[in-house]
Amino acid sequence: MQTKMVSYYSPAEEALLRESKVPYILRPDFWQSRNFRLMLVSSEYAPLGIRSGGLADVAGNLAAALAGLGVDVNVVIPYYLQAKSWLFHHRAREVNNSDDLSAYLDSNPFWQASKYYQENHRPSLLHIDLDKNLTCTLISTSDQDYFGKTKPLYNGMNAEHGDSERFTLFNWLAAGYLNLRLEQYDSPVHLLHLNDWTSGLIPFFEKLLNARVNTPALFSLHNIYSGALEMDFFNQLTGNAGDAGYGFVFDPLHRGGFHINNHLDLLAAGLKWSDQVMTVSPRYHEELTHNPHFSGPYTGIIRQLEEEQIFGGITNGYNSSFELEAVLKNFPEVAVPTISNSTDLLAARRQIKRIMQLECGLRQDEDAMLIGYVNRLAEQKSYQETAEVMRRLLSSPQGQRAQFIVVTTAQTDEELAKKEFFLSLQREFPGRVAVLPYSDALACRINPALDLHLMPSKYEPCGISQLNCYAVGTPTLANNVGGLHDTIVDDGNTASQTGYLFNGFAEDGSLQPERFLAKFQEGLERAVADYQDRKRWTKLVENAYAKRLEYTWPAIAEKYLYWYGHIIARRMLRAYAWQNGQPQEYIFRPEWLMPPR
Repeated sequence: MQTKMVSYYSPAEEALLRESKVPYILRPDFWQSRNFRLMLVSSEYAPLGIRSGGLADVAGNLAAALAGLGVDVNVVIPYYLQAKSWLFHHRAREVNNSDDLSAYLDSNPFWQASKYYQENHRPSLLHIDLDKNLTCTLISTSDQDYFGKTKPLYNGMNAEHGDSERFTLFNWLAAGYLNLRLEQYDSPVHLLHLNDWTSGLIPFFEKLLNARVNTPALFSLHNIYSGALEMDFFNQLTGNAGDAGYGFVFDPLHRGGFHINNHLDLLAAGLKWSDQVMTVSPRYHEELTHNPHFSGPYTGIIRQLEEEQIFGGITNGYNSSFELEAVLKNFPEVAVPTISNSTDLLAARRQIKRIMQLECGLRQDEDAMLIGYVNRLAEQKSYQETAEVMRRLLSSPQGQRAQFIVVTTAQTDEELAKKEFFLSLQREFPGRVAVLPYSDALACRINPALDLHLMPSKYEPCGISQLNCYAVGTPTLANNVGGLHDTIVDDGNTASQTGYLFNGFAEDGSLQPERFLAKFQEGLERAVADYQDRKRWTKLVENAYAKRLEYTWPAIAEKYLYWYGHIIARRMLRAYAWQNGQPQEYIFRPEWLMPPR
């Protein structure tokens, strides 16, 4: 990839870059051409079946794409019950179990003083070789109540061993493993890629375990949500680390404590102790920076990050399993084996639509507009508004040939009550509404059958469903927020339009329910009207399918790789400046990453 130097550096740093005596190692493009060692930490990871939402897909796809570009990627996750099931069914994988972490931590005074040590937690590491350049390390503890017995990945903040306590432990152990790689494994990590609040304390704990280490870190902000702990409890968990943390005055990245509403906040820790914070879309970055409705209690921290120019956004990619040619393997009766041109695309979609109408119990009508809502029953996803807009369209003359497929998950009593909004429509409009239980396999089959996909989210940091729909040529109608704004083109130009957007929020950024519902309905009616112009709609489908090329994971991974190198270069430039401008042969040493005492 051709690296473009940007005006991110300070004038003094740019002057150093221009001087011939500055080592090439200080430039971002150097790091894009070497065996770069990355540790990607996540609470979810789809390849091992550890999934509750989009984070799992992002972690899995990004890690694989980076490995394909030659990066040495080590994914670090908790050893959940689901991972044990995966290992059982993949016994051929090379697995290496290690107790090195327990021995390493036992020598640390903070760990010795922690509640975890006193309760005799014995951590261990399980290393799995997944692919070339790609490994996964599962971190476990002898107390199975923390991760080994938990069926849902998250059990809430108020449960015994609530999520804040569980992931504080995971962060301790991940930081220990990070130091272990440097001190004993002789494979130091060049950069940490952290994801959301569940990994936010790792840079802080790394410093506790070894004050001379400060691994560069990029923090991906997928959502404004966090776990928090009272100070006294945090000190119990961590051997008074909360108090000791304020002694790190020599840390060049330290921007004060990470208190939010009188609690120690795990997300605030990640935001404050990382070199670079990236949201999962440029628009979400703007929303968090300029609109307190989105940033909430983190508004001050985010504005500080923006002022320091270490806050940005990179859009996610789509899942390759949703690509049309991959989906076609599930439809042997479709007489279009490959997609070579627009004719193949339209023929495959037409045949799949006919098949899915039959499977879902809908009227067989090739000309009916088939609209899908594949989503969780969450307030964020506007499930009630969707049901109401569906009812209005189905009852109107304009919508007499409209059909809907709703795919969602409902397990708890609360979710079942929410699902009733859609089940009542299925009873009222037989043959025109189908309500089905969610599965990845079903979503893959339904997406190419749809004429329109609904995504009326009240907020959406990135959104992956609209990208997965691009992979099969299905346009999306969405609220004009976050990554939906960035990825959907609704400019009224037949040559470039890929979907529909409606402005659900008022000009002051507030959410007014009646306005939201009205704008949603207007957007749907506009799409239904356009569907009658088959030439225009065919071009819309073609545009949507072509748009997928912008959101492949190798393309997204190259953007991250640039930023990884950029972060390292900034660190090296500062280290070089701290060395009084004296060039020297580069050796990766922790002391290069912080100013001399």
